[in-house]
Amino acid sequence: IRKVGEIIGVVGAIRIDSLKFEPVPLTVNEIEVVHIFDSLPRPTQAPLIHIGTPVKTVLKNGLTVLLYEDHSMPIVSFYMGLNTAGRVFEKEKKDIGELTSRMLLSGVENRTKDQIVDSLAGMGSMYRMTESSFYVSSLSKYTTTSFQLFADVILRPSFPLQEFYAAKNAAIESCRTSEKNERSVLDRVYKALTFAGKSPEGEMMSPSTIEAITPDDCVNYYNTYWRPNNAVLLVMGDITPSQLSTMVNRRFRTWGRAEIPAHSISIAEDVPMTEINFLNVPERRRADVIISNVADFDYNSPDVYPAIFINHIFGGDLLENIRAKLKI
Repeated sequence: IRKVGEIIGVVGAIRIDSLKFEPVPLTVNEIEVVHIFDSLPRPTQAPLIHIGTPVKTVLKNGLTVLLYEDHSMPIVSFYMGLNTAGRVFEKEKKDIGELTSRMLLSGVENRTKDQIVDSLAGMGSMYRMTESSFYVSSLSKYTTTSFQLFADVILRPSFPLQEFYAAKNAAIESCRTSEKNERSVLDRVYKALTFAGKSPEGEMMSPSTIEAITPDDCVNYYNTYWRPNNAVLLVMGDITPSQLSTMVNRRFRTWGRAEIPAHSISIAEDVPMTEINFLNVPERRRADVIISNVADFDYNSPDVYPAIFINHIFGGDLLENIRAKLKI
């Protein structure tokens, strides 16, 4: 690299047979200067991130609305999240929530799936749908249009049958592929040993559980859990409280609340003593390690953020150092 840096205006061509360095003349427009540093550059100062206090509103139907107003950039983001995330037993039909989320983006009463995607693409929007949330972000000049589409997807899904069976077949194929993946097999064994049916985390998805899901199951799941008293609307960006209030009341004020089923979930208890389990996969060229310790606390617990940092350290440098020492 230093040789190339010294010969500014030429590029080196190395012959494999003779290993001779031959300068080739370049035009002015082709010259690329190579910078040589004798030491690492000094890090820049970390940016100051200020998270303000949100404006909180609770509608009569139970929908909680949080607004973080920020006019530093012309961007507005809308996020709708369900409170029951990860706490729904799906019995012998695991993945109802995931299929339902795919159906929400598959068409609404006045738009097809292609029209929804084209509208989002036309605004240059970012969007993401999961089994318990929906997120859309766009330039603030499209605030009204993106919010209308955001609300339509949540409030007016049409559940087209053709899209249901397409999504179902895709989920089955994805499940069959994952059954041949060593990492996926390890995750399934880990969940079986840790939760063993005592938590939704311990439920196993398979082609048979997906095959058992019907269109009515998705409709019932949507009508049961996608309710205002089971959701939080988070809005961030270049929008004022009065603008948001007008839009939210116009679209979500009449969203009907419903009784949300209470699921009794047993606490997965840790093993009484340290336990080491091995999964032998002879064709595997490397070893994967999962270190687990079961702890039961919610996000109001003071232990939440220390646990997040510990998980990051254990999952990052510690395991990399172990692999380096063991050469795995």
